[in-house]
Amino acid sequence: MNKTISINLSGMLFNLEEEAFNKLSNYLSAIKASFKNAEGRDEIIGDIESRIAELFHEKLKNRQVVLLQDVEEVITLMGQPEDYSEETQNEPSETKANPQPEPQPNYEYAGPRRLFRAPDEGMIGGVCVGLGHYFGIDPVWLRIAFLAAFFLAGGGILIYIILWIVLPKAESTAEKLQMRGEPVNISNIEKSIRDELNRIQGKTNEFTQKARTSGSTATNFLNEFFESLLRLIRQFVAFMGKSLGIFFLGLGGVLLLIWLSIVLSGGYGINISTNDEVSNFSINTLLGAFFTNPNHLKIFLIGLALFTITPILSLLLFGLRLITRKGLLSGWPSTVNGSVFTVGLILMVVTAALMLTEFKSKGKLIEPVGFVQPTPSDTLEIKILQDAKPQLKNQVDFDTWKFYLEEDEPPFMLGEAGLEVRKSDNDQIRIQVTKQARGETKKTAIISASGINTYVKQEKNVLWMNPYFTLKNGLKWRNQQANFTLSIPEGKFVRFHPGTSEMFTDVPNIQNFEEEELEMEVWKMGKDALECQSCVTEAK
Repeated sequence: MNKTISINLSGMLFNLEEEAFNKLSNYLSAIKASFKNAEGRDEIIGDIESRIAELFHEKLKNRQVVLLQDVEEVITLMGQPEDYSEETQNEPSETKANPQPEPQPNYEYAGPRRLFRAPDEGMIGGVCVGLGHYFGIDPVWLRIAFLAAFFLAGGGILIYIILWIVLPKAESTAEKLQMRGEPVNISNIEKSIRDELNRIQGKTNEFTQKARTSGSTATNFLNEFFESLLRLIRQFVAFMGKSLGIFFLGLGGVLLLIWLSIVLSGGYGINISTNDEVSNFSINTLLGAFFTNPNHLKIFLIGLALFTITPILSLLLFGLRLITRKGLLSGWPSTVNGSVFTVGLILMVVTAALMLTEFKSKGKLIEPVGFVQPTPSDTLEIKILQDAKPQLKNQVDFDTWKFYLEEDEPPFMLGEAGLEVRKSDNDQIRIQVTKQARGETKKTAIISASGINTYVKQEKNVLWMNPYFTLKNGLKWRNQQANFTLSIPEGKFVRFHPGTSEMFTDVPNIQNFEEEELEMEVWKMGKDALECQSCVTEAK
């Protein structure tokens, strides 16, 4: 029974006979001693161990134990360390002048050449270099072939990329030797690593020498480059500043002309966008719908003019500063402009506060609307009065209000009326309107509410309603509201015609229909809410 020893060689586990282990151990120790002072010692020994492990792996295809014979064969292939020791490589040149021929061991076995790619030697991925080593072709011709395939057939790059992905990279020294078809032994491994180290050192020295000789020139070039770049940036910034200054001056000039035209025309000429067109109206007329005291209105308009001129002047001053590079915004023009802005703001705030004191109280009126009971079997038809909304050009929408403004005329105001449907507490159909408004006192609020004009007209079982209400002439806007309440007895029928849904504020129905869905259906008043009698869709 032979004793076996397990070892880890270059990351691979092997079981060796005791004699084989001793032989291999002595061999590796001799190699390490031979290269103890060699440059790249660790890399040389690592590649030698990797190659030995690869040879062991090839021999253990049908068994699991490395024999003494296997170790001896591997040593024969790799060579003896004393033949390639560091002393032999560095002996004086005069001893090499007449070298004595010595018998060489028979270990020059290269094995099959393997296909790799060599990115360290190639221009991009090393595919052409690897193919050149394998087929014995100059890589230049292969590069020309790939370029020709690309320009003629368009597939050169695709083939190159596929080979780049498929071909393994020659990373270890052994793989690089196999790629070139050279024997993987101690001599070639050591020679390959020395050549690589010399190549790297040569490039480093060359770079250092160039850096030393061209250091001052590079420094001067960089200094001149950055100085020129800074000058270019400063010139560009100055050009952009003047360009922006001209733009701001032009914009400020246009705005100033518009401001002057509005002020000189008494506030007329404001353009606003409505649903279908741009309307022109007088700001004096619009504000006249809110201010009761004409003097307060004049002071507010003066403050508004001062308040709106200051941004225009700031734009002009800023444009001048960008062009002339003078501190126009930090001197007396800036102080004057700021003072004008402050005075205008104060005038507006004070007069607006005086006007808003007339909104602090609330007043309400409830007025019944005359109604003749229709035939019990008839369905009450609710219709909207046609052409109820005036078709005037200059319109401003504000919440539920519409202001129609004509120059030198009092504003014509329309408010949207609401409609609420309830169950009647008796067997009579009733309708009433609730009017409310704001005022300085409750009395003045009720007076404003009483100035609301509504329109309801009955023709047998048809009830015509105007969805808008107006105010008496001369009455100011105090957030007036008008809401109709239609009370229907249980069991009575009602139908809402197109347009009535715009008035709905509260129309309860057991199907929970949306407002638009209530139109053109027959509804019956139930115990608590309306019940649809003509609906064919499922209740929501």
